[in-house]
Amino acid sequence: MFRRAILAALISALVVGCGPSSPSASSPPAPVVGKARDAQFELVITASQNRYRVNQPVQVATRLTYVGPKKQIKITHSGGGAVIVSLEQLDGPFDPGGGSDASCGGSVLEAGMPVDAAYQKSGGWSGEDPMADRYKAFFADPLVRLEPGAYRFTAHADFYEGGCGEGGAQHDIVASVTVEVVPSASAADDGVRRRVGVGVACGPTRDELRDDL
Repeated sequence: MFRRAILAALISALVVGCGPSSPSASSPPAPVVGKARDAQFELVITASQNRYRVNQPVQVATRLTYVGPKKQIKITHSGGGAVIVSLEQLDGPFDPGGGSDASCGGSVLEAGMPVDAAYQKSGGWSGEDPMADRYKAFFADPLVRLEPGAYRFTAHADFYEGGCGEGGAQHDIVASVTVEVVPSASAADDGVRRRVGVGVACGPTRDELRDDL
């Protein structure tokens, strides 16, 4: 009787200390897409993942498509392109923004043929800005790497129909996506190991103990 009670207690300990770890509450990263359109143009912005690790390059791209009735259309925009993407942190002070130059550029869009472009960093800050060093490091890095936080990338398509100075109809379309940047995988994995008790030696299985009862 005494031996049976001890074994029963051991079974309970196994259930508490050596059971399978619970699955992570976070789902695997997945692409995130933002869309907007008017009567003639469609704007899409895509991030390759909705969640990134620190030091993992964030990949964002835009797509502008003419969906109007003509076979092609000429548009006028800044020299930086028809679509400018700005960046802002939603839960912190990092806000490099986005900008374009005042020069006049032009493009010809074929109906149904998208024009794709990767995110290009743009923006500015003052020398007195307490975030100046962080902005300098961000713009000096050829990759888009961010500290932990929630960030919104906003695509702004602002252009005119026709050539420079022709006064054609203006189009102003905005779409955005939000991504999360989390601590490095090693730090997160260490936390999981602590929670599930990795490194604790487990004894016989529940069934093995029952066989002995």
